[in-house]
Amino acid sequence: MIPWEARPQVEAPSNDMRLTMRLPLTVANPTLMRRRGLVGRPALPADGVEPRFLASVIDHYLAHPDHRAAIGTPDEYRRLIAHLRETAG
Repeated sequence: MIPWEARPQVEAPSNDMRLTMRLPLTVANPTLMRRRGLVGRPALPADGVEPRFLASVIDHYLAHPDHRAAIGTPDEYRRLIAHLRETAG
C-alpha cells in the first residue's frame, strides 16, 4: 500500500501510446509504504489503462487532496474528466 503522503509519481512514456501492464513508480517517501511478499522496485498495474491518463490522474490527486474523498463516485469522475480536458489543451 502506498499512501498519498508518500507522494507517488508515475512517469508514463511520452512517445508510446501502447498499453503496458506495469508502470514504474517513484515514491518520494518510501518509508511510508507497506509491503509484503517479494519486494522489488515499485510498479503500478496498468492493465487496460492509457499510461498518460493514469499518470495525469495520480498527479491531479496529489495536487488536489480535497478531491480524494470522492474518488470512485460518478460526479467525481465527470469533474475529473472535465478538469483533465481543460488542462490538456
